[in-house]
Amino acid sequence: TQAEAVHELVEAQSPVARAQALARLDGGLKEKLNGMKNVLLALLAPVEVQLDYSEDELDEFVFPDELLDSLLNDLGRLLQSYAIGTLYKSGARIVLAGATNVGKSSLFNLLLKEERSIVSPVRGTTRDYIEADLLLEGIPIRLYDTAGLRESGDEIEREGIRRSEHLIGQADLVIHLLDSTVEDVDRAFDGRTIVVYNKADLRRPPEGALAISAATGEGIGDLLSEVARRLKRGVEGVDESRIVIQSKRQADALLAAEAALKGVKEDLQAALPLDIVAVGLNEALHHLGLITGEVTPNDILESIFSNFCVGK
Repeated sequence: TQAEAVHELVEAQSPVARAQALARLDGGLKEKLNGMKNVLLALLAPVEVQLDYSEDELDEFVFPDELLDSLLNDLGRLLQSYAIGTLYKSGARIVLAGATNVGKSSLFNLLLKEERSIVSPVRGTTRDYIEADLLLEGIPIRLYDTAGLRESGDEIEREGIRRSEHLIGQADLVIHLLDSTVEDVDRAFDGRTIVVYNKADLRRPPEGALAISAATGEGIGDLLSEVARRLKRGVEGVDESRIVIQSKRQADALLAAEAALKGVKEDLQAALPLDIVAVGLNEALHHLGLITGEVTPNDILESIFSNFCVGK
């Protein structure tokens, strides 16, 4: 886990991602996973004891269901952190879209705080997309200014529009600009799209609509807040200051461990034999071991003999 954290630290694109990688490098994730491994060993040890020793040598066995539930909750929370870790590691692609002369290039320049796109009253000035990087609340953003969407007889402009439509299809989020002086929403948009009325300084848009002015900066704070909210949708409850994971390999192993433990819970509810329960616990231990390092039989034996008086 710490070796992976070194690579993640080098690849980090934002201060938040660097802080998360440093926490893992400092051993925070390893400590968390080792704690889970120890709980899993505490679940497995009494099962192995029941399988290895006769009933007259042992007290009546009651499986620690609460401990299993607690471990599943911890795994679930760590898995939830993968979404936020990926967001801060890989960032998001945001495309500015809309018809010609709605102010896409003006908004692009305003968000970057520099004159990157040519702004002109001539329709079709932007014929190919322009991209740039920025940070929003610690999230790395790749922002695209695109050609205006319209019917065109110009071959070069049509190619630019085709590329724009391709980018829109691949975007994590689309900011679709409308000109509040001439346009209204005339079609439905998918869940990735934020509809924004520009030129609100010239004419107020419909009540409740998200309104900005790329010329004066009015409403830009509200737009950025909405963008951040959309990007974090689904991970609102994850504490970004706690240990998070960014590695898909680690997430896959945790998912496999969680699935094995859910299977154990189902086996116990069905009153299946303990040897089947042991198989599920060992499977979960194997998947955790893929992250923390090999779990050896000595680990299991140590847990057995440190917690149980057997072999009298």
